[in-house]
Amino acid sequence: MLASATPSVIFVDDDRQLLDSLRDRLLRMRTGWDMHFHDNARDAMAELKNTGSKGAILVTDWMMPGTDGLTLCKRFTTASHDKQSDIPHYYVILMTGRQGIENIEEALDSGADDFIAKPFDTRELVARIRVGIRTCHLENDLQAANMHLAKQAITDPLTGLLNRRRALEILGTELDRSMRGTQSMAVAMADIDHFKNVNDTLGHEAGDRVLKVIAQRLQAVARRYDAVVRWGGEEFLLICPHAGQDEIRSIAERMRASISASPIETQSGNDPLSITISIGTAVVAPGVKVAADAIVASADRALYAAKHAGRNSVQCAKLGYH
Repeated sequence: MLASATPSVIFVDDDRQLLDSLRDRLLRMRTGWDMHFHDNARDAMAELKNTGSKGAILVTDWMMPGTDGLTLCKRFTTASHDKQSDIPHYYVILMTGRQGIENIEEALDSGADDFIAKPFDTRELVARIRVGIRTCHLENDLQAANMHLAKQAITDPLTGLLNRRRALEILGTELDRSMRGTQSMAVAMADIDHFKNVNDTLGHEAGDRVLKVIAQRLQAVARRYDAVVRWGGEEFLLICPHAGQDEIRSIAERMRASISASPIETQSGNDPLSITISIGTAVVAPGVKVAADAIVASADRALYAAKHAGRNSVQCAKLGYH
């Protein structure tokens, strides 16, 4: 995993002379940080929006006219928490001339991660900022790792499509919407014709190549809001919200044609393979309560009907229509 980018460091103090002096000292220390200095909270909050995926270290004075450091600290942390779940981490250091454990508690309760008393040694401030940077790196890397694990949990590793586990979640949601609303929904189950022959004659590497190409082609012809799933083995499932009989047949025919239109290259030395798929579809009428396994089973029966009809074809079923 690539190391996360170093956060920006944002300094806020209404004492412009202190900011200029601090800037000069930090530049002489050659920290290499992306530093920004502001004498008011408004500009600091605007800077926060420009930090991008790097995150930021906020070093702010407590006592300032207008918006003070505690208020800025609360706004800073609230703004970061209000973003999406893949936000970078932020770290806040509050500077103040106040002393006493009560003040430290107040600062930390307001969302600050650290506290430094004025006057301070620049080396101590640098050390605390470095702790903040390390903390941001750890938080961002942990967040990235968790997101990667979450994606792995719902993704088929070979094709990159959604997996069966995620498909069942989506199916449950879409079937509930269809039952409560006025829109039908549909699924299409596709199976590669004679796929066993590919593995038996050319090996599993060639079979994996065929699966990947078919996944790409199915994804290309699906609607933007459809879910394309590797159901298992050589079977693929398409979940189509707001689709009726005509729509799902049209989508399924596009899927079928996209596979048979051009042969698939597997490996050097072998001729391209002419591959076809058979597809069974099922449509649920609006307002009808249907379980996820029932609509999948219906599409699966239609798929077998397509196989018996000679393969490379589409067969459709309906649920809840009279």
